[in-house]
Amino acid sequence: LAQPKNTPRCNTAPRNGHTTDNAGTLTRSVAAARSDSGTSAINNLAGGKFNVRASDRIFNNGGTITVSNAAGAMLTKSGAATSLIATAFNNAGQVDITGGALALSGAFTSSGTITVSPGATMSATAGLTNAPGGVIEGNGTLDLGGATLTNNGLLRPGGSGTVGTLTLIGSIDTGSGT
Repeated sequence: LAQPKNTPRCNTAPRNGHTTDNAGTLTRSVAAARSDSGTSAINNLAGGKFNVRASDRIFNNGGTITVSNAAGAMLTKSGAATSLIATAFNNAGQVDITGGALALSGAFTSSGTITVSPGATMSATAGLTNAPGGVIEGNGTLDLGGATLTNNGLLRPGGSGTVGTLTLIGSIDTGSGT
């Protein structure tokens, strides 16, 4: 069962074996917990925009739920609150953290672009793999806690063509792309 495409506002998440496919704009503006006891997915498809603006939590509750951000898709985190994605998260598109914090406590792999704006934080306490083709940029904070950033992509403090400071808290294992 898939949620209709081009959903302007969504205050629910897939539960018990359902999938949400977004090719339009999906806005989460309600602070709520979304858990799952089945096998479910949130797929932000090419052209899709997933706006996270509240202290939302997406997590497993005895099942499996995954979050995917496809090439050509954008996940935006704004506002002062912390949003938690405590599931596997695969990014091939754009993750843009403009305010508050995006806390990831499940496996996180990115071959897309992650931009962390000044004053914003992305935490990845289960570690982060920046795969070949992946870019981590901005002037914010990347907090890994005790985990490791495995970097086979690019690190660009400031961003493309600019100079800046991207604060990294944790360990880094550099690979071929750095």
